[in-house]
Amino acid sequence: MNRFPAPALMLGSVLSIQFGQAIGKQLAGTVGAAGVVALRLGLAAALLLLLHRPALPRSRTDIGVILGFGTAIAGMNLIYPALTLLPLGLASALQLLGPITLALLTSRRVLDAGCAVLAAGGVWLFYAPSGARFPLGGVLLALASGACMAAYLLLSKQAGTKSTGGGALALALAWAAALTVPLGMMQQGTHLLSPRILLTGLLVAVLSAVLPYSLELAAL
Repeated sequence: MNRFPAPALMLGSVLSIQFGQAIGKQLAGTVGAAGVVALRLGLAAALLLLLHRPALPRSRTDIGVILGFGTAIAGMNLIYPALTLLPLGLASALQLLGPITLALLTSRRVLDAGCAVLAAGGVWLFYAPSGARFPLGGVLLALASGACMAAYLLLSKQAGTKSTGGGALALALAWAAALTVPLGMMQQGTHLLSPRILLTGLLVAVLSAVLPYSLELAAL
């Protein structure tokens, strides 16, 4: 992966996430938002733990980074309840305001700031001129997901400097799964274990978690 330039890796991540979220939005109609999150994070964590077999962190600092990283990943999944209230394009655009704001706040070059402003303008043009009204709850959930995405990017870079490979990501996803899977199981129970649901959930996990998170970690 490191043979590819960082912008190409990030573009691949964004594209993968959008396809995964589109499938997740459809799946939410069957198992609900909590069910989608449980499948997404639970299966993604299992795949990465099997792939990387990471050692447990030893220092308090490393433990804190992993827990914060995983909590941010769990918070990013607020996009799924938002998708039950908003169109996919609007929810995704609002979520991306988090990374765009982070880019503006941390920019050290005028060109970088200009690109972030253009991206923010594109988000506004995407839906604002239509005059349509959308549920405030969905908008707030998408924005909260975006804030968690900004925190995720900061913690992802920090976690990447503390470990090689995807061990830190695997542990963070395991913590995110521990925070979210019980809620999905309480709401949907054994319905999540049906073969068709599991297969679709695996596709969502790969497209919207395993692949994009791995690409972003390599890029950062």
